Amino acid sequence: SVSIMRNSNDENPPYLTFCKSRGGSIGGETIVQDNDLIANIQFKASDGNSGESTAAQITAEVDGTPGDQDMPGRLVFKTSPDGSAGALGRMWIKQNGRTGIGTDNPLTVAHFHGAGSGGPVTAQRDTDTASHINFRTGTGSGTLRGSIGANSGSILSLYNGSAAEKIRFGTSGEIGVGGAGSISFGTAGKFLRSGGNSAG
Repeated sequence: SVSIMRNSNDENPPYLTFCKSRGGSIGGETIVQDNDLIANIQFKASDGNSGESTAAQITAEVDGTPGDQDMPGRLVFKTSPDGSAGALGRMWIKQNGRTGIGTDNPLTVAHFHGAGSGGPVTAQRDTDTASHINFRTGTGSGTLRGSIGANSGSILSLYNGSAAEKIRFGTSGEIGVGGAGSISFGTAGKFLRSGGNSAG
């Protein structure tokens, strides 16, 4: 085990620093290149034969062209799947702040990519009430602009920035578009506007 402690009457913590240079001797300051590995933390365990099997890994890498006082970097989080001792990339935090889960080329601040029949993102809460995905703008906690919610009856609803339900989708294709109060459904394949008028 390793424990690092600093005793100082200030806000400064203890440090664990990794530094990478392409210099071939001690004190060499040869600049690194794009995609160079700066640090590699490996988590290994005995498989009954040796302690060389990797379960997980965190790497810090150069993520762009470095220069004087300019060192773009990314973090890569890896885990080994069942039946393997080799860690695979699962999450990437890029130099531009974008995070990819399941992809090493995130196109937005958070980019999820999943393979197979299941979706890459799940929203779940521990009570039998609606789960929501909220959309906000602005800094800090921002301002709520709208949300999508699904309740225990498998009903999908769209809400405005005041958290008022405006559109409801039923399990058989019914659609309700309304205002205040509970929204009613139209029949399957139709929608019911606020006020009870049905349209095809």
